[in-house]
Amino acid sequence: MLYETTQAAADLENMAKDRAHASLEKDPSPVQELSILDIRSVAVTKDDPGNSWTLTFGCEGTSFVHEMTLSVQGILRMSDLPPVRGSREALQRRVMSLQQQVHIIGYDTETFQSALWKFYDIYELFSRTVPGNALLPWDPVVFTEGVSISAANRYFSRRRDVFHEEDIPFDDVVDPTGSLRDIQHNGIARTADNEVKYFRCTEEKGTKSYHAVSPACFKIGDILDVQIGIIAVPVKDDKMKMLPKLRAITLLSSKWTQDANFKTAIAKVPRTTNRKAKRRRVGYTVDDQLDEDLQKTTVAVRRLSLHQSDVHASMVD
Repeated sequence: MLYETTQAAADLENMAKDRAHASLEKDPSPVQELSILDIRSVAVTKDDPGNSWTLTFGCEGTSFVHEMTLSVQGILRMSDLPPVRGSREALQRRVMSLQQQVHIIGYDTETFQSALWKFYDIYELFSRTVPGNALLPWDPVVFTEGVSISAANRYFSRRRDVFHEEDIPFDDVVDPTGSLRDIQHNGIARTADNEVKYFRCTEEKGTKSYHAVSPACFKIGDILDVQIGIIAVPVKDDKMKMLPKLRAITLLSSKWTQDANFKTAIAKVPRTTNRKAKRRRVGYTVDDQLDEDLQKTTVAVRRLSLHQSDVHASMVD
């Protein structure tokens, strides 16, 4: 794909800086830009019930804490988004591993690099909070273009882990074929914690609007805003693993993806060689009449030529 990396990276950086600047003008809230996160404003809190830990934001003047949602911008490098594909039997075998997932990259842009450093600061906070030196090292996915920020969210949770939460039914946007509804059973649940929201951002006269879209809207190369929560969950051997949990995806720009797709399509068109022009009939009545008149004129000219030849011959005689 003929993707304009430099221009796309420049657009990404401008969008990320604009969002960071706008965030600074707002009061502190449970939704913040990852690249400018004040690590002193967050904490790692043990979930109750459960053995997991969550990055949280405390509301000043209250005893309430909220899950911290972090917003980060990047270019979509890889994704696994609805709808799910596969036979009912195949999906049932891996029901608890089915997930929505994205990997975004930043092509070494300044703001994306800042987000990566903040992400590591969060890892350090988790590692110094989770007891027993149990937290595994942060292991980001690395592509040829650089380190990515990845986030995922499972379609289902085990019912015993979320027995106190209500089920949320699948809609036709996420599950258009009914495949997920077909494999759901009493031992698993889909709650608000499993839900991922999808948006497109449009701007008119300086005002941004957000509209719900289908997951099919997102393509490799698009510039996205991804919202994530950070948790640490138990894994084998009494260890814990820090995971970014996908909360929402917003399409900011598809310009460079569409541009690359167009250039790729044009490049595939075979070059034509000079060929003898073919006479074609145009499908209009007026052209049919013109063609008929042309034929009559040609015949008349030929007859005239013959008559002239006869006259010339008689004059010679």
